[in-house]
Amino acid sequence: MGSLVSDFKVLQKAGTSERQEFARRYVSSIAGISPEVDANIAGLANLVLGTLPEDYSVRNTGFPTKRAIELLREKRRLAGYINQIGKQEGVVRNAVEVGTGPAAILAIATAVHHPRIEKITAIEINSRSADCARAVVELFGFGGVIDVVEGNALLLDPVETDLMVTETFDKGLVGEPGVAIVQHYREAAKRLLPDSVNLHAGLFSTDSYRQLDRAARGRSNWVNLGRVDLTGLGDHVEGALTVSDSSPSKNLYTLTTLLQGQDEVIPFYDDVITGPALIKRNVLSGLGQNDLPASLSFSYPHSTGAELTRTVSTVDFSPVAVA
Repeated sequence: MGSLVSDFKVLQKAGTSERQEFARRYVSSIAGISPEVDANIAGLANLVLGTLPEDYSVRNTGFPTKRAIELLREKRRLAGYINQIGKQEGVVRNAVEVGTGPAAILAIATAVHHPRIEKITAIEINSRSADCARAVVELFGFGGVIDVVEGNALLLDPVETDLMVTETFDKGLVGEPGVAIVQHYREAAKRLLPDSVNLHAGLFSTDSYRQLDRAARGRSNWVNLGRVDLTGLGDHVEGALTVSDSSPSKNLYTLTTLLQGQDEVIPFYDDVITGPALIKRNVLSGLGQNDLPASLSFSYPHSTGAELTRTVSTVDFSPVAVA
């Protein structure tokens, strides 16, 4: 299968069945991370841009869907979600995707993996992204199945559905409202993707991406704080760490791996969503060895704007000092 760009004009002239067959091959190439996946994802990004009227210029405008288009290149995340969608057991008659973005790729993947599906509602808050998504859905032959709805999912009444999918997450569960969306649909959806996270935390005397990357991939110096059910998570992400070094340059980071059931949606630290999230700098600043606490508990708000989450909302030290 070649790049989507090279097949774009052919696809425009094809019938519905040919378009859907192309979608199946395309989704399969991403799910299997085939050798041409980079070209295909780049092709999809260009395709999305090609669906826009000329007055939706990207250059020099701060185009609101530009970041979403760039995220299409996160192939590990797309593959993880697509494969998990394909693992859903039983018949999926209807589904909801929240935050479908300009390409509606997960909604399309749901239609591909569940051919008996009757309706998929793809919700997108950005009007231009919604316009792009409608064009892509039609191009891939699923206009009769996928309904792109423009709006804020948290302000819409959730409808009963077999499956709710959302990738509206960022590092540390901050910056995007993924947790709030999962909780909004917990009663209406039979299955949630994702439904939980595995939380890791660590104290590091660095903010070097390379060093954090090495530590994350080796899982060294990270404490596994266990699985957290997103539907039961309160307003804050919480955890506790044993403290062994009072270096004032210690920074508190978390890693949150998305799960559904026992499956990791994205492999541990293999995507922007699961990367280290800086929660607080110099968390032990001002403490000497004699003042060093035995443990550090932390709490910070999730599902909020990034500017609100750069500081831990509460930092409580254990009164028991290390001998």
